[in-house]
Amino acid sequence: MEKKFIDKHVGSATLITTGLNISKEIACGKIVFNSQKAHQLAQQGEQVILVKEDINPEDIDVLKESQGFIFTHRNTLMYALLMSKTLKKSCLFANNIDIDYDNNLMKIGSNEYKEGTVVSLDGETGNIYLGAIPQVHIMGYDDLLRQNLKNRTEKIYSMNSQR
Repeated sequence: MEKKFIDKHVGSATLITTGLNISKEIACGKIVFNSQKAHQLAQQGEQVILVKEDINPEDIDVLKESQGFIFTHRNTLMYALLMSKTLKKSCLFANNIDIDYDNNLMKIGSNEYKEGTVVSLDGETGNIYLGAIPQVHIMGYDDLLRQNLKNRTEKIYSMNSQR
């Protein structure tokens, strides 16, 4: 199933910035700047968005657990692309974000966002919004085909068991 933001809520959401969309997925969660902390929060059931300068192979476990990720340096673009497509996670490249690891915050222009701030990532547009935007699950074409095949298979088994 495909997730989409509910359009009427997107229009009223506060846009933080726009990055380069690496995948078409969407995500909502608390921003976290450290892989270990993101892992801990995800293990506690929190939805997290990992925000780092570079995404690297050591991050694979936390990338699986996170809802999505944002990176700010271009040198890991191909790795981030591969991971977002493989894991079906929302991923954005935003070189206008400065991460202050010492104070656990990200800066975009004159605005600062502390670790734990909830954001929504729109992989269709590259937009990053403040807060969690409500989502809806939509059956895509592949989902409809799978459901149709399942229904037909069940019908055939049912007919065969009645003989």
